[in-house]
Amino acid sequence: MIVRLGTHRFGHSRAAGAIVGMAGPAEVGFENTQELHFGPQTFLVGRDRSIWLSDGLNQRLLGWRAGQPDTVARSMRLPFFAGDNDMALGPAGTVYVVHGIGKGASSYMALTRLSATGQVLWQRRLAGELGNTTSFMVGASSPLRAGPDGTLYCLAGMFGLPGGEPGWMPVATPAGRPLSIAQQRDRTHWPYQPVAGGLRLVSEVYTAHVDTAPHEARYALIDRRGRIERAWRVLSGTDINFNHTTPELVGGDLVVVLDATAQTRSDFNWEYVVLRLGPHGMRERFSLARAVWGDSVLADLRVGPDGNLYQLGTSPTTGIVISRYSLGPTRAKQWHEWRRQS
Repeated sequence: MIVRLGTHRFGHSRAAGAIVGMAGPAEVGFENTQELHFGPQTFLVGRDRSIWLSDGLNQRLLGWRAGQPDTVARSMRLPFFAGDNDMALGPAGTVYVVHGIGKGASSYMALTRLSATGQVLWQRRLAGELGNTTSFMVGASSPLRAGPDGTLYCLAGMFGLPGGEPGWMPVATPAGRPLSIAQQRDRTHWPYQPVAGGLRLVSEVYTAHVDTAPHEARYALIDRRGRIERAWRVLSGTDINFNHTTPELVGGDLVVVLDATAQTRSDFNWEYVVLRLGPHGMRERFSLARAVWGDSVLADLRVGPDGNLYQLGTSPTTGIVISRYSLGPTRAKQWHEWRRQS
């Protein structure tokens, strides 16, 4: 199915539906030097709509309860520095953090599970060895993502394989138990992302010429037998590329975020294009301004468990704000009906 975006119109961002968390510039950490320009980079959304912000420079997590965006209700001290480390929520109020251990040639990446009070429950080394043709590359900023059954994955670089897609490397069970290095390596999904309903998603961007930016993105949902259930070919008149936001199924529709960029004589325009792709084409489309300040290697947009989109905005002069945007009705019943008939 072809989805034509045309030429992107910058400066027409959607207004937030709600503010779910905010803090002043003195309440979170920012680094503003000649070498470094960054502050909080990512956050998490709980099933109860609570919010956790990674205040990495201050080595802690800050939490807001649902419906109380003006008050920081909780603070969890991290037992290690985590300036640009990704994290994920686990069962029973626990938190996972990927981070480095040691220095030099003996250093390695590890996953740590913390209790709701910040105590280390366990720590497990992550696979990162070199193979004959493929390298499992995991760094502090490697995304942590929960699969549809609750399995925790670390998105690992799969260098040596075509396409540039990351491998979905399982690192913890839905119950919160760590997986061994051998299990991580042997069970890695590539190039597919596991999604709900037993489906798998494959995503690719295309360029017309080697020295040009992509203007085309392709997505396909594949069933257990390897058959394509649905596929979309997204065409853009503006440069596009994949965003840090992991694609998700919302009510059976695929929600993806693309970076739209354009260089002018005096500025570099960069906005996010949010697409909700249904069985018959594009059901929802809107733009968001990039609101995170400075350098960022983590996700500042996340699809929450409630099916809404959340965005982090940061500024060393005004602080941080986390906003919520509706993605429209889920139409879960229509999705199951469509799958039954197809």
